Amino acid sequence: MAIDVYIDSCAWNYLYENMVDLAKELPQSQFSIHVTREVEIELGAIPDVGCDGTDKTLLKAYIKQGISSAPVKTSYVFGFKTLEPDGTQSPVQVYGGFNVGTCQSNEERNFYAKPEIKQQLLSGKKAKSGLGKNQADASLAAKSLSTIVLTNERMNKVGPLKLANALGGKMVYLQDQVEPSGLSIGNYLTSMT
Repeated sequence: MAIDVYIDSCAWNYLYENMVDLAKELPQSQFSIHVTREVEIELGAIPDVGCDGTDKTLLKAYIKQGISSAPVKTSYVFGFKTLEPDGTQSPVQVYGGFNVGTCQSNEERNFYAKPEIKQQLLSGKKAKSGLGKNQADASLAAKSLSTIVLTNERMNKVGPLKLANALGGKMVYLQDQVEPSGLSIGNYLTSMT
């Protein structure tokens, strides 16, 4: 049975910088690779030129190629309309309807119901992607309670990923865990199961 792995948007930067061939590193015979809809939105919002003036076109091409060759599937939570906290319709739709979205597990619903997560989702400004602060991280954090999540966040960064990790989530920190281990990403993930 394939090992499910979700990839955080910041992990794509790490994979690109280290020129990881995702299809070879996490072969389809062993791994099933996913992004949440929220991460897909973040990836789609990467500009051609970063705010520091760096060219992002090669990164975007790498991500596009990695998604198609690995292949990487997008997971949606079942729903019909994404609403803002004030009840208005959001310009960014994260839910998937019939034959697209899956029901959120009790474990994921309970995670989203935690006061800390609610507070982290309601604080701060919207990102340029149209997502709320911590929205993509919360989607991954909830998934980590049942599957592996690859991230390039630092282990001590406060937010949904750190909370999920403290609750026993299967977070894999590329810089803080995989690099020091000396193992390849695939071997590290295999050693966890």
